[in-house]
Amino acid sequence: MSAWIDRILREFPADLSRFWIACDPDDLLLDERLLHSLRERGFEVLPFDDSVAFRTEYEERYRAAWDRGQSGSQKALVLQLRGTDLNVLPWDYIRDGRKVSLGLADLFPKLSYSVVLQIDPEHHEALFQAHNLRASRKRRGVGTLRRGP
Repeated sequence: MSAWIDRILREFPADLSRFWIACDPDDLLLDERLLHSLRERGFEVLPFDDSVAFRTEYEERYRAAWDRGQSGSQKALVLQLRGTDLNVLPWDYIRDGRKVSLGLADLFPKLSYSVVLQIDPEHHEALFQAHNLRASRKRRGVGTLRRGP
């Protein structure tokens, strides 16, 4: 698995919660490799596009099964919020859900968000590796100029 996918999956520890709220303004969770990896770990991602449709799915398919302790109800649900404003969600989701922020600005804190946003998603992994390499070199002091006395 790639460092890019691993970094995002690290936000979802398997036994921490059944209900997650992922603030994902850049649709990172829609990457097929990431969706596949999340499913393998027992997570299902459901976009929050229509509050009534989401509520119906959540109540009938997930919460009711969790409340009854049904077998197969061990799957965790990730509400994918295409934005960062939690106030658009019902209060019980905010109360019950574990919040995660997955924006490009969070994953590339040293880079300009407006520039990273223009990069095609298929290049995010290579950019992430370069970003981490540069950060680790900087921490070690490699490639920095030092002035003598």
